[in-house]
Amino acid sequence: MRPGVPRDPTFMPGSEGASIWSALSIGARMGHEEYYNAFADSPSFAMDTRIGWLINLADMAEVQEDLRGGGNWETQRVTSLFGFAVKYPELKRSRVWMEQGWTAIQANALETVYPDGPLRESSINYHNLCMGRFAGMIEKARTLGLAVPPAFEERVERMYDFVMYATLPDGSLPIWGDTNPPFGSSLLARGAELFDRALLECQRARESIAARDPEGKGRAIGKVLEIVSELDVALDHAAAPELAAN
Repeated sequence: MRPGVPRDPTFMPGSEGASIWSALSIGARMGHEEYYNAFADSPSFAMDTRIGWLINLADMAEVQEDLRGGGNWETQRVTSLFGFAVKYPELKRSRVWMEQGWTAIQANALETVYPDGPLRESSINYHNLCMGRFAGMIEKARTLGLAVPPAFEERVERMYDFVMYATLPDGSLPIWGDTNPPFGSSLLARGAELFDRALLECQRARESIAARDPEGKGRAIGKVLEIVSELDVALDHAAAPELAAN
């Protein structure tokens, strides 16, 4: 689907398995910009190759606009579309891609994640993948001044809760589904920053103690005290003394 070729309004993207798979395969490959950046300083990376590479990414974004997926496939499709549009706002359809990605990721999160946090696909690997993609969308939206719907934000926060409570004493997560040995503790710091969570910062402090990192421990405990102090000031101690004490 090259520029200048009119879209067929009768085409129903994602209605067949091949189309859904294409949404994932293209969405994942839009991450090839990482390799572009790796070669960017090389004198052997010719200008025509650079231009061709970026045009190829734009072509993939244009195709992604007309595809649909489900579960983590849709997560990868729309986050790659949104991210590309934000980075290259000068492209003609970037505004369309950005709006589609931002709307679609919210629906995807509510559809593919249970209300209490775990991904519907029984795989801790894909739980963490989607959680990271959702977190990145929230971070970028805040930077851009976009309003983040509370339902979307809360669902992603519950995903971090799930990882926190599932993490074993050695920092690892139980292996289930399509996954490799994952470590939940390495993911929680981002959640603590994103949602300003004292419990997640406590987990970060424990990890720092285990790693013999006194500076990391001090930063985490300082953040916990800051959060608790703000909460203490916000509570009405006279109206709800028991709650305030807790």
